[in-house]
Amino acid sequence: MKLMEEIVDKMKMLHLSRKTIKAYSAKIHEYVIFTGAKQRSDLSDISKIEKYLTYLATARRVSASSQNQAFYAVLFLYRAVLKIEVGNVQSLRAREGKRLPAVLSKIDTARVLNCVHGDPYHLISQLLYGSGMRLSEVQQLRIKDIDFSNYVIMVRAGKGDKDRTVPLPRTLEKPLRDQIGCHHT
Repeated sequence: MKLMEEIVDKMKMLHLSRKTIKAYSAKIHEYVIFTGAKQRSDLSDISKIEKYLTYLATARRVSASSQNQAFYAVLFLYRAVLKIEVGNVQSLRAREGKRLPAVLSKIDTARVLNCVHGDPYHLISQLLYGSGMRLSEVQQLRIKDIDFSNYVIMVRAGKGDKDRTVPLPRTLEKPLRDQIGCHHT
């Protein structure tokens, strides 16, 4: 079995999300190319991990989060697939951004949300903003997960396969009831 197939199979077996599998696969593939490894045994030199992470920070100038993602992907390769303990990796780290997050005013937020037209997209965008749900969570939302009496939404098997509740914005009660009514009468 090819190494990349083995890696993907292992990630699926561990129930990692589709997005994680895609991201880790890309980073591991990039790492294998960086090392010049032609076969599995060529990856036994763990000093290449530090060189790769330093390369990402200096030559590629990736963000700290991209470098961290690459680190955890390569760590997965060594620990879960190659069964090699890596230990403490010392590399030049990418700098964290120092910018403050931009926050939209209420008017600007309403303007952005009102740019999304048509059913169910407008309602989805309002749910994303008003409840803090992820897009994948809204896509998997079921009628039974909405508690109109307590104004909460039950998110099942969210990130990390965890259940949680999020607030149901009162302004979305009628649009949600209308949506449910037009598809379940």
